[in-house]
Amino acid sequence: MEPIRRSEIKDLAGYEKVRAEIRRRAIEQRAARRVGLGKRLSAVFESREALAYQIQEALRARRTVDEGEIEREIDAVNELLPRAGTLAATLFVEFADGEPFSEPPVELGDLRERGGVSIEVGGATRVAARAGGDPAAGAPSFGPVRLSFAFTAEAAASFRDASLPAALVVELRGYGATADLSPAVRTALAGDLGEV
Repeated sequence: MEPIRRSEIKDLAGYEKVRAEIRRRAIEQRAARRVGLGKRLSAVFESREALAYQIQEALRARRTVDEGEIEREIDAVNELLPRAGTLAATLFVEFADGEPFSEPPVELGDLRERGGVSIEVGGATRVAARAGGDPAAGAPSFGPVRLSFAFTAEAAASFRDASLPAALVVELRGYGATADLSPAVRTALAGDLGEV
């Protein structure tokens, strides 16, 4: 994906005029890229538009007008954008209403070391996720985890082949789930892959 440019980010007043429409589109897009993994996990595949919305909302919340701060926010989010041949997602633990956060239903703490999430295509090709970011000291082991899937040219070609089934697979200690990737999700993600 192309990096988000400063010229694409609106000033606060300009953003307020179009915020409702941008927000609606970003929410729709995130919902369309969300994959449920059983009752306890979900993954949302990142998109350029949703990340640009994230920048706008962060700047709005902090009432940021300083150009240096705006550029730093853009740079930080651009680090999250998947590069050619790569998909990015965020893995979330789902809590039931009223469920205490002190007792996570799924532990993600060892995901960074052991792995355990992959995209499987055609029952033969597997693209393992790499968990990114270092958890903060004392951070809960159920917080969101950023995932990156680096495809080879062969794996990307298989993923784009709609005749082959594709699924997101989670194999963690004490929790496993497989979710088929719908044709709509695959089409969006195949476009994100770019040329490998």
